[in-house]
Amino acid sequence: MTKKEAIIKYITEMNTDMLSLILDDNKSYMDVSKEVFVNKLGEVFNNLKGFGYSKFSKVVNGHCGGDCNNGCEGYTFLTEDKRALDLIFEEEVNEIRDLYACSIFNNDEMIEDKSKISIHFYEDEKLNYQPTKKQLSLQGEIDNVLKEFKQFKNDVTDIDTFCKWTSEVKELYDNVDILDRMRSRFVEPLFNLSCKNSCIQKLVKLHPFATQAMKEFDEINVLNEGELIDWILKYEENELDYGDYVKVDNWEQNNLILHALDNSVVIDCFGYSESLIFSEVHPKHYWELFEKYKITEEQFEIAKEEFGVKAFDLRTFLKVRKL
Repeated sequence: MTKKEAIIKYITEMNTDMLSLILDDNKSYMDVSKEVFVNKLGEVFNNLKGFGYSKFSKVVNGHCGGDCNNGCEGYTFLTEDKRALDLIFEEEVNEIRDLYACSIFNNDEMIEDKSKISIHFYEDEKLNYQPTKKQLSLQGEIDNVLKEFKQFKNDVTDIDTFCKWTSEVKELYDNVDILDRMRSRFVEPLFNLSCKNSCIQKLVKLHPFATQAMKEFDEINVLNEGELIDWILKYEENELDYGDYVKVDNWEQNNLILHALDNSVVIDCFGYSESLIFSEVHPKHYWELFEKYKITEEQFEIAKEEFGVKAFDLRTFLKVRKL
């Protein structure tokens, strides 16, 4: 078996361990190191394995149809449901010089409904990356923010104090140039931190909303399904149902939550308990009724034609069932 045949075999088998052994350490692939390239393929493979695929079902010859590597030969690695990884094999004297994901790939045989799997690398992952002064400055600011976040570890911080700091994190992220967000991997930790922080900030920001909702909830007869449904649909559009944090044991009494990125960061939500309670009560009743009145896919297709509905949700189910 030639080296090329081995590479095709291990990609087909989604075997990154063997692929790492056979690819050259001293070569770059898609302008990144072998390790970064193989790790990215591993992410692609793990995503496909999450859908139940243990290997690609078919390999189809083809060539690049664009300007970058026009005419270079390669292969489409295809799953049973037509998810396609298109790779150019750049060769010289029977040696594999490079492997490239190709966005304009023409197969030697027709493949209908092909769904392309994209591979993207950040600019700062590439071996020729030269950061600008602006990028170096931003990298320093992000490093400082991550160090500040670590100072909250193994301690209990009240939510108002924490949210004051998170506002500064959000401001930093909001001021990052859109191209740096797209091209720079070093921005990713700031993005993740800002996103996870936002769920905690909403507990404060939406507290008046949650207080009013829970006041009305206490006034309805929960055993009266009509009243309960009215309340659920009234507060259906909210950003508290999907809080990305962890409630500790006995959170109803101690109002403590854990940060999603680091469970050693403990936030005391005293004074905002209604937000925590609403985030528990509303989705609980919503999903119970969702399961009770859920319609079939066939009924949903009919409803789209008859009622013009678009969402597969409780409101649609009730409409279809004339409730």
